Amino acid sequence: MRMKSITTVLMASIMTLIIAGCQNTSPDTSESGSDIPTSTESTVIGEDIPAGIADSSVITTESASSTSASATDAAFEYNGKTISILDDAATMFANLGTPEADKSKNGNGTYVYDNEGITFNTCGDGDEAETSDLAVTDKTLKTSRGISVGNTKDEVIKAYNDIEAIDETDVIVYDFGNFYIKFDLDSGKNVTRIRYINNEFPDDVEAEE
Repeated sequence: MRMKSITTVLMASIMTLIIAGCQNTSPDTSESGSDIPTSTESTVIGEDIPAGIADSSVITTESASSTSASATDAAFEYNGKTISILDDAATMFANLGTPEADKSKNGNGTYVYDNEGITFNTCGDGDEAETSDLAVTDKTLKTSRGISVGNTKDEVIKAYNDIEAIDETDVIVYDFGNFYIKFDLDSGKNVTRIRYINNEFPDDVEAEE
């Protein structure tokens, strides 16, 4: 009961922050798109892309204590590249490549890869873009601890047994301090989606109904 009370208070606090959101710092650029941020070390997309952000949800827990473990848990491998929620937007675009679809709107970015196997969201656009979150539904992509879409809830708990979790009916969330990993579950307690959420922008994340 004490844990559920704490969770309720924390979620209420996050909902208060949601009111501000990305739109306060990134006005809509509907008249003309903005370039995806460029990296001095890598070649990234040069086409104009408007901005938008997908819906998502955050549940907070105690932070993980190990910085090195946190950095490892923040990443997964994709097409021979390391994709990390801690990377800036320019590095993300350089590693992910050209998106198959652009679903951006309202001054923020939403970019889709591999038939929605990966969705990358940014807060802001152009040179102002910041990494917000990543959603993974591709069953071939695994977290640093070997979990992918299709694994069971018990397998997730076993893999992340050193991290305190918030365990709800249809989601289990781990807080690593500067980012979250959120595992969405179906009625059979199997993982349907893995979300990496940058904790620098907790007010960018809209709670799901």
